[in-house]
Amino acid sequence: MSLDLGRILGRTFSITWRHKWLWLLGVFGGGTFGFRANFPGAGGGGNGGSSTAQVQQFLHDWAWLIVLAVIVVLLIVLASFIISCIAIPAATWGALVLDAGEPATLGTAWRQGVRRFWVYFRLALLRLLIGLVVFAVAGVLVLIGVLVYTSVGNGSLVLLIPLGILLVLALVIVSIALAFLFAWSDRTPVLLGVGAVGALRTSATIARQAWVDTLIFAIVMGLIAGIMGIGVVLAAAVFAIPGIIVAIAGLSGGSTVVIGIGVVLALLLGGAVLIVGSGFVGAVVQVAYALACRDICLNRGLQVSPDVPLPAPVPTAGLAAPPPAPA
Repeated sequence: MSLDLGRILGRTFSITWRHKWLWLLGVFGGGTFGFRANFPGAGGGGNGGSSTAQVQQFLHDWAWLIVLAVIVVLLIVLASFIISCIAIPAATWGALVLDAGEPATLGTAWRQGVRRFWVYFRLALLRLLIGLVVFAVAGVLVLIGVLVYTSVGNGSLVLLIPLGILLVLALVIVSIALAFLFAWSDRTPVLLGVGAVGALRTSATIARQAWVDTLIFAIVMGLIAGIMGIGVVLAAAVFAIPGIIVAIAGLSGGSTVVIGIGVVLALLLGGAVLIVGSGFVGAVVQVAYALACRDICLNRGLQVSPDVPLPAPVPTAGLAAPPPAPA
């Protein structure tokens, strides 16, 4: 393996912690992650019907708020997608500049991201299209299976069930393979100055040629991001407890207003921690992948874009730095 994981991770956490504006980019550039909060229902023998009625009353009274929340969430998703097309190249450029020892601010990084917006917009649409094609093929196969079952009946299950299991496995394998091949596609437009198609092509080439580096780095970063992500979710759940307590009190007292206040409080407290934490996780991922992709490109002799400053060469461990060339 040619990557120095220790140095990359050390520089990643140092840069991310000292330059907290990267956290803001991390929220939109890969730090957000889905989560599902399960709130256990209040048990009790004779309380079940009453609680159900209260919940139904709450849904009836606050239906407009629920619809509004759904609309807001959809708008946030759309806005996040658009902003991510700026935040990802901005975070990548900022990480590379800071690692080279040069100054960078949120404003300068943001302007670099804006310059590359359309490249990343097309890149995101291309990856989405590839994913849709894969799932469309799987959907057609599922539809064929349904038609066969409808025509033949239960006798076809002997064949359809094993084929269905194989289809699921194939879908998982193809998804992992695509994620592997496109692992560096978010970095190559900044590093190498390529377009959307070139980013996918170059990423696939790098992943095939440096497959050991790509695989090990992806596993290590997946574990790190996963552990940090779990910690962020747990912290958000702890901060949301006051709101949950208020909502439970409102549920017990039959007050839909108190329930609404509790839900809003839980969302505000837990959501704030979740946003900050996911921003940090996203920034760590963005910086680490930027530094790793740069090192792989340099190790393979690829021409780096002039927009990207390079750090001073690091002497090999145990060896003295080479003397300067004579004038």
